[in-house]
Amino acid sequence: NSRLDSIQAAILSVKLKYLESFIEERRQVANFYDEALSGIDELILPKRDMNSTHVYNQYTVQLKSGDVEKLRSSLKELGIPTMKYYPEPLYNQKAYKQNITLEHTEKLCNTVFSLPIGTDMNEEQLNYITQNLIEIIKQK
Repeated sequence: NSRLDSIQAAILSVKLKYLESFIEERRQVANFYDEALSGIDELILPKRDMNSTHVYNQYTVQLKSGDVEKLRSSLKELGIPTMKYYPEPLYNQKAYKQNITLEHTEKLCNTVFSLPIGTDMNEEQLNYITQNLIEIIKQK
């Protein structure tokens, strides 16, 4: 059930023809990140399953130790946007409030963030992002 107007539907109809190439471009960005960041012990990168594929709507990494918000702030100062899609556990949100604590959920909400990913990213941008991320992590 979607409430698209005619213009939005027409645009998406055209874009749908390119969906596979868009997905492949996002995978290439993820491959770049994987290769550039694979030796950084402070990061846990997304796992890949040999029997499935991923469209990389987000490229989310986990910072093993340190202040993830300070890291995100440092990246922002350099013009590198990051996102925290799950800033708090669902069970802490007003609509779903429950008196429980899930240790792993809490940890992930406090240590994961997503790097920029998209179909229009070039190697220069990806190098800028990864080199600055690595440098900030090494400085702590």
